[in-house]
Amino acid sequence: MTTPLPPAVATAAAATELEQLRARCATLEEANAALGAVNDALMDRVERDMDMQGKSFSLFQAAISLESTVQQRTAALTEAMHELERSNRELQASNEAAQAASRAKSAFLATMSHELRTPMNGVVGMTELLLNGRLPPAQQRRSVEVIRRSALSLLQILNDILDFSKIEAGQLETESVPFDLRKSAEQALSLLQPQAESKGLALRTEWPDELPTAVIGDPTRFAQILTNLVGNALKFTARGHVTLRASLLEARDPALRLRFEVEDTGVGIPADALPRLFQSFTQSDSSITRKYGGTGLGLAIVRRLCELMHGECGVHSEPGRGSTFWFTLALQQDPHGGRGPAPAATGLFPVLRPRGDAARGGDALPNVLLVEDNPVNQEVTLGMLELIGARATVAGDGRRAVELLARPHDFDLVLMDCQMPEMDGLEATRRTRAHERPLGLRVPIVALTANAMLGDRERCLEAGMDDFLSKPFRLRELASALERWCPRHAPVATPPSKETTA
Repeated sequence: MTTPLPPAVATAAAATELEQLRARCATLEEANAALGAVNDALMDRVERDMDMQGKSFSLFQAAISLESTVQQRTAALTEAMHELERSNRELQASNEAAQAASRAKSAFLATMSHELRTPMNGVVGMTELLLNGRLPPAQQRRSVEVIRRSALSLLQILNDILDFSKIEAGQLETESVPFDLRKSAEQALSLLQPQAESKGLALRTEWPDELPTAVIGDPTRFAQILTNLVGNALKFTARGHVTLRASLLEARDPALRLRFEVEDTGVGIPADALPRLFQSFTQSDSSITRKYGGTGLGLAIVRRLCELMHGECGVHSEPGRGSTFWFTLALQQDPHGGRGPAPAATGLFPVLRPRGDAARGGDALPNVLLVEDNPVNQEVTLGMLELIGARATVAGDGRRAVELLARPHDFDLVLMDCQMPEMDGLEATRRTRAHERPLGLRVPIVALTANAMLGDRERCLEAGMDDFLSKPFRLRELASALERWCPRHAPVATPPSKETTA
């Protein structure tokens, strides 16, 4: 497939072609005029000769030949003029498309600036209030909650931008693993339940009992589509309900074709805005942007995810009567009927707790080596590990980590930052694996990195790491990593904190 030229390059190329056509037309016009003059002279000569001698056959033939040439040149000139007109129309269309794309991207950048600055204002403002030290405890807690919500909002925007950049580059991929379809949907909706409750909305599901739930597909992308569409429905609905409805369109063992609908009783969408909804950088209109916020990337990402999963998406809407967004997916039935992994989105999250010490016959605390150079990140991760119930040792760079891991040690897990001075985490992991290999040892190493682009995870795994946590990570994500890689330390589910209701 040919890569399309950028608008500016395409416009310049079209302008160059137009100038060439104009020059060709001018040349043809000059040649045609010259031939016309010669033809007129010959015809005059023919007429004079015929008057004087009554015969001028050879001269007459020359005149007829010249007339034919003039006609051919005239036809060529006409064709060139038509081509020039077509090029003019194409150039005008290209210019209009380029200007529309430029306006859309400018509007997107203005919207993005607003969407980034709004939560950042919450972070900066509440931080200054806390540093002032004069807030009562209850207000301090509210300030911290505002900071957390603002940070999560920023993280969602960054995730949308990263997904969209992968889509634009054609690098967004899906996986195919067994999972429980209904459980994945319920877990995705559970994260949005607090938002629905805060607005007094009913969040409903209509799931036929006969619908297959043990399927093979991409649970993460499925949950992303649901979260995006249901989240939009909640945002644009002031009263009433939001309903997720599932149905089976086709079943040809093992292939399944499923349809999902997200129905709301919100503001609805004007008919003239519907064709633009799933395009990049667009929302139904600018007033919606100001009132409800959003980057305008969500539905474009949904459309591309549906296409990657061999489905499609669309919407039915009427202003004042709500909207129904729908999408279809092609999945496979799980022949084993097992329940595979589902996205972590429950109200309860596992937190490792010490079940006792040696005197009480319980397991010891998990022992973690944290390899991190940034003091703030050290403080955050150590605080999480303490809350989880783990012991931790800090190494400030990769070289120090290699030294500690080369000695006899009892670390159950290594949390390894990737970008550090002296020696980065990838090189530190390679050297550690080289040291362990002859001894038949292998301590689990989990990458901690602020890089989240395509290929970052693969580079970490190629270096010898076992898992990957993208910064900023949340408490439940860190706890899940410890649960995976420290199985001898049994986790205990704890009641949900405020952090889990985002």
